[in-house]
Amino acid sequence: MRIVTHHYGANTGWAPELPPPWAAAPGDGSTVLMVFGASAFLDDPAPLRALRAAYPDAVATGCSSAGEILGDDIHDGGLVAAVLTFEQTRVRRVARGIAELGDARALGRALAEPLIGDDLQGIFVLSDGLAINGTQLMTGLQGLLPGVIITGGLAGDDDRFQRTWVLNEAGEPESGTACALGFYGPRVHRVRLQRRLAHLRARAPHHPRGGQRGLRAGR
Repeated sequence: MRIVTHHYGANTGWAPELPPPWAAAPGDGSTVLMVFGASAFLDDPAPLRALRAAYPDAVATGCSSAGEILGDDIHDGGLVAAVLTFEQTRVRRVARGIAELGDARALGRALAEPLIGDDLQGIFVLSDGLAINGTQLMTGLQGLLPGVIITGGLAGDDDRFQRTWVLNEAGEPESGTACALGFYGPRVHRVRLQRRLAHLRARAPHHPRGGQRGLRAGR
């Protein structure tokens, strides 16, 4: 797996500079784009759109956070992004809104069903941290995916707890949304995957509602 990281600040823009789309990720489901940042990007999604334009064929997910971690540095008010390219693992994505499903358990089932597959090895879930109950979301996911590693987090809003966002199906930041990535392939090492996804989960501080345990699953 290869990883490229970027950081966005209001005074610096994206660093390192975003690549032109033709030089970016392949569109075969082998590349994942993850981005975490301040809730204020609900009002100003232009940096997120620039990021998506640079990696148009990557499978994208992300959410608002309570501070952004990049290496040994912690940032506030910006964005951090990681682009992960796998050699043999393939990734699929589904995003749905709580408003269209009615409750978090139904939302979990709606996320899980399109991801069911014989070679599904693990799922990484990000969810709105205020409008969606993490425990019920997890119950819906586990009901259709017994034995599958599931990890993730609830979106944050620093210390305000007013609004959060998750990238929706169109790759735009939206409140009331949950997104799930499914990881597939016989070469996926389940224990390593669980550790890597747990490491990525640390980039997504969660709102206490539902509890972080609500988005953890056993093997």
